[in-house]
Amino acid sequence: MPHITISMYPGRTDEVKQQMAKNAKESFVELNNVPEGSVSVSIEEIEPSDFSDEIKKRLNEKNTLVETSDYVK
Repeated sequence: MPHITISMYPGRTDEVKQQMAKNAKESFVELNNVPEGSVSVSIEEIEPSDFSDEIKKRLNEKNTLVETSDYVK
């Protein structure tokens, strides 16, 4: 049961967040050849002042981070 978490600054509309979640799910399903119903997506809004610390706290040696933004370094 794969789950995708998107962490970002607040400020997007619900419509934008819905499209973002849909696109992430479709991409994951296509790339991993899994049933669409097995994938869930959440979007977490994190204030800019807390973003770097919050993301660093969530990462550990078991996570794979493909690309780090300037906000998390």
